[in-house]
Amino acid sequence: MGQVTNNGTLTAGLVGTPLTIQGNFTQGATGTLRVVVTPTGMNQLIVTGHAQLGGTLAYVLSPGTYAPGTYAFLNAAGGVSGDFTSIVSTDSAQHARTLTSSPAASPLLVSTAQSLAPSALASAATVTTTSTTTQTVPLLSLAQSVVVAPQDASLFANAAQDEALSGDALTQTLLAPPASGTGQSCSIQVPQASGEAGNLATALAAGMCRLGGWVQASATDLSTSAYSAQGGGVLAGLDRKLANGRIGFAMGYDQQDLLDKQSGKASMQAVRLGLYGGFSFGRVEINGALSGGLLTDRSTRPTGAGYAIGKGTGGLISGGLQAALPIELNGLVLRPAIGLRITHISLGALSETAATQGFAVQTKSASGTYVAPYLRMSVAKRFLTASGVEIVPRALLGVTVNATNPGASTSLVAADGSLTSTSATHLSPVSAQLGAGLTIGRGPGSSAYATRPRWPPVITPNPCRRSSPCASETRSHSRYG
Repeated sequence: MGQVTNNGTLTAGLVGTPLTIQGNFTQGATGTLRVVVTPTGMNQLIVTGHAQLGGTLAYVLSPGTYAPGTYAFLNAAGGVSGDFTSIVSTDSAQHARTLTSSPAASPLLVSTAQSLAPSALASAATVTTTSTTTQTVPLLSLAQSVVVAPQDASLFANAAQDEALSGDALTQTLLAPPASGTGQSCSIQVPQASGEAGNLATALAAGMCRLGGWVQASATDLSTSAYSAQGGGVLAGLDRKLANGRIGFAMGYDQQDLLDKQSGKASMQAVRLGLYGGFSFGRVEINGALSGGLLTDRSTRPTGAGYAIGKGTGGLISGGLQAALPIELNGLVLRPAIGLRITHISLGALSETAATQGFAVQTKSASGTYVAPYLRMSVAKRFLTASGVEIVPRALLGVTVNATNPGASTSLVAADGSLTSTSATHLSPVSAQLGAGLTIGRGPGSSAYATRPRWPPVITPNPCRRSSPCASETRSHSRYG
């Protein structure tokens, strides 16, 4: 006769495959017994000897619809003594919840068709065995049918939100791009890019420089109450002057890496193409931009029983229109502007894989539109040194109204066909941007610009021309509190 003592974490077998302990089982005060439950079954723990209970009983729920009933997972041939000091589960938001307990008289039953839901009651049942010895065992009771949502279900919607904000930032860049340069050869290292896509982006940047275009490198840092995201990329363009303006096209690549508060991760890559132009009508400057992108993403979602991996694709279309009125005053150039940016994101269906496939979900195709009217004011002053170096400090103040919440609401289908939906983190309806920058260059020059908004979501990678060495790469930071 053996003896198993659990002072750590023990999972009671797999659904459909019980864990059998040949001998006695004791769970210490610091131990946790994990019981996985799905709509079609639950873990079973079979003890050939005596079971001494203590510590924590933790139920891990897979997504799906659970039928009402009262069930048990433990079968101890030598009887059961003691009780768990705490019994916890996870609700649909995946926060730990202590389940209430109440005494109930019921025979000890072990069934292969168990059911549970977040609102289920775990009760201590007094039962009478064939030897007439009184035992106490844990039972699960559910009064009505309940649908349990997947853990960290908002990961998909938040990833779409981050991509929508990235596309919005690209549009803002194209509404005020740098002019094409002198055609000098240049080189650039793309932040956050890696592998084949990063090499292609670097080659793209170098090619645009040789053609006399402009290149911008950017890095972004977004923080919200539910997740944070960092990323970077490159945008390169080539334009030609017209009688009263210019028109051009741009190509780019960027990557965003998201980490949420529940340890869910998403890595998103985008290849983008865009058109932009600007024209002067008297003192008023009108700029417009339109871009499209192909998206790929890989998600790693915690399920409570390991992780589920998903791979998907999508598309993004973003456009904007801006009117500005440059004003020169005592050597200062004031540039008040008003504009509107619109970004539409669409995501294809996605299927996850997981070690316990009952915890994996499918997502349906989804789409959403982000509308953001804004006001901006920039101030700049040009200085020319004796050696011919041009220095232009500048400041920026902007306000954006988030007329719609960026991202796309997502519908998820559990293994049993149950449908749940989730939406992205709700961001502040008004965001403000405050920044400072510096342009340093000789001849056509080069530039660097950094911003730090006081309210989110503002992600503004600003132009950094590479026709001569740059002072630094573009960085922006957003925070949502």
